[in-house]
Amino acid sequence: MKHIESRGCLHKALNDPRLHQLAQDLGRRFNDNISQVTGARMTAQDVNSQSIYFPPCMAHLYKVLQSRHRLTHEARRQFTLFLKDAGMPVEEALNFWSTEYSQPSPECGSGCTHSWQKDAHRYRYSIRHMYGLEGGRYTYSVPSCSYIQKSNLTPLAEGGCPFQHFDYTSMISTFPSQLLNDKFTMNKILHLKASNKPQEACHLLHRFQRDLIHAMKTSPNVVTPNQVLYARSNSLTIFVNPVQYYLSLTSPQQDMNDTNENNN
Repeated sequence: MKHIESRGCLHKALNDPRLHQLAQDLGRRFNDNISQVTGARMTAQDVNSQSIYFPPCMAHLYKVLQSRHRLTHEARRQFTLFLKDAGMPVEEALNFWSTEYSQPSPECGSGCTHSWQKDAHRYRYSIRHMYGLEGGRYTYSVPSCSYIQKSNLTPLAEGGCPFQHFDYTSMISTFPSQLLNDKFTMNKILHLKASNKPQEACHLLHRFQRDLIHAMKTSPNVVTPNQVLYARSNSLTIFVNPVQYYLSLTSPQQDMNDTNENNN
């Protein structure tokens, strides 16, 4: 921008659609890499304990991975980028995937016949490529919620948005067990799914999880629906990708917001 201004063509350049596209791309990269701002860091050993904070789309992929120790290509790409943007360094990502892909996969798995023992070089390159360390050195980011919701899935696809692509039984299997006792919230989520409003349904689930986390902090032994309702706030956290969903539940800023809501 300084160079353009020095050339005396700033006004003309500001109307150039290529510059608008560049500004949007920079903004997207900044927002998608929010984990760098919060200082979040996730190790391979942290994934299991942190999975309770995952959005349903990523919680589903992790559940499939735990069961089969394999994911199809697109599902593996999305989950790798999710972990990366959530704060997992490349060394930890290599450890995580080598552990999973070193285990045998059941015959009814994802259709992936590769293993870390045979294909380590291929997987190392792919992971490092997504971290911007190979190939064109472009740092990829986790797809947005809108991108996932609009994806046309193949019959064998393992990903997708539960509120958009799953049947009711499969969708509910991604929910926290405590939500099943909250009939009011459950019915609202089911209504939003039936109304083709996946983004609103996901935001409602996120609010329930946030309130559940707060209730568990104040009464860690047994959390009842009434306690979750008591912890409920009127504020709504806005997110546009799965990482922002996760970080808004785990960041120190969330603890501060909980305290402020209590004081108010």
